[in-house]
Amino acid sequence: MWANLFRSVAAASTAFALAGCGSTPSKPPVAPFTIITGPSSTTSSTTTSRDQNGAGLPPMKHFRIGGDSYGPVQDCHVVDTAVTCTATWDQPYQADTYTGSFTGTLSGMTMTGTWTTHQTGHDANDPRCRWQTDTSVPTTFEFSLDGTVLDHSGPGQWRTTRSGSCSGVESGTSSAAEGGPNSWKVLD
Repeated sequence: MWANLFRSVAAASTAFALAGCGSTPSKPPVAPFTIITGPSSTTSSTTTSRDQNGAGLPPMKHFRIGGDSYGPVQDCHVVDTAVTCTATWDQPYQADTYTGSFTGTLSGMTMTGTWTTHQTGHDANDPRCRWQTDTSVPTTFEFSLDGTVLDHSGPGQWRTTRSGSCSGVESGTSSAAEGGPNSWKVLD
């Protein structure tokens, strides 16, 4: 839980700094669980994924990651081995809005793909200075049957655009990061 909080704070602090509200780090941390906008898929059949040794997650077509601690909640749908997730965060740290999406595949106990996020905000000292940050980060999730999941992400790409009373564009590559454990749960 605390690791997720610290990663959320680090990601939001980076977005805040990138918005021209402080010094800009050369490689901001990008937390994959704060990364993700896109449609979700549904299916009427239940899907399970097994690796070559027969290990895998229980049959499912809908699951959730997060929701037990501060940070975004990811709502995921499975069709065959394809996975799509949308993420929401009701009160993002130092940002006005946050949306995210994940697209990937599920094999055995592992989900791999790409997280993308879109965050908007404003300078705390100048509300007319607006910013938006977009990220794209390759991510691998390692699920456990005990209801926890670890994530390994990056390096990824980020881009921040400022407007209003401030202006400018910055972009770069984030370093690799690890997160979790976080909770996950089958919904359907």
